[in-house]
Amino acid sequence: ASAWGRLPASTADTFVGGDGTDVVARTAAQVLASLYPRSVDTIPSTVPWSTRNGEGAYAGPATVNIGGTVDFSCIAASSDALSAAGRAPWITAANFVGMCRISALTGAGASDNIIVFLTDSLATQTTLSGVQITGTGSCSLLRESGSIAGSQTVASITGGQGWAIVVANGADVAAYVGVGSGGNPPADSAWTYLGTVARGASLAVPWAIFGVQLNRNAGSGDVSATAQTFTYGTAP
Repeated sequence: ASAWGRLPASTADTFVGGDGTDVVARTAAQVLASLYPRSVDTIPSTVPWSTRNGEGAYAGPATVNIGGTVDFSCIAASSDALSAAGRAPWITAANFVGMCRISALTGAGASDNIIVFLTDSLATQTTLSGVQITGTGSCSLLRESGSIAGSQTVASITGGQGWAIVVANGADVAAYVGVGSGGNPPADSAWTYLGTVARGASLAVPWAIFGVQLNRNAGSGDVSATAQTFTYGTAP
């Protein structure tokens, strides 16, 4: 069983060290944090980040901001337009988790979406898996082929407190979404599981980039989004 199944989520159990003197109280969250450390990217520098703007005349800029946010925009398009940003993960192990908050998604409709992804190349996204969230709150697991699965509508996911997690465990990638509060992620029991995708053997190269992309499909009006609180670490 996992640590979540063995330990209380909010009350602390007592753990005794091997010499009998190191007595501490730890909750499940604290135990997991010790076993699987994670770090929040406050974006003190844009150096490890890269951006990819849109296609042709419909290019929309992605702006990495010192202090922890990334802004995306796509102008009204008669064809697909995109705006993307990503960075190499701090942890390069096969088991890896990446999480971020979608703190704004404006002007998006049912055919527009923001994705949170793992890939080996921001320029071509040849091996891409992650989460897709539409402007109407439909959330899906994104496969490498670009197809989606596990679609579920999550209330308020686009209201500024939406979160997404992608977890790579070797050749598998699992996706979760949830709605937090006050800038904090959802409680551990409040995440919605979207599914798991197995990477094809021919595509099983190391992940290089964790990123976010805003996609504007044909339609009128501009679309913008902001992502923040990027967290990276090892997966349980």
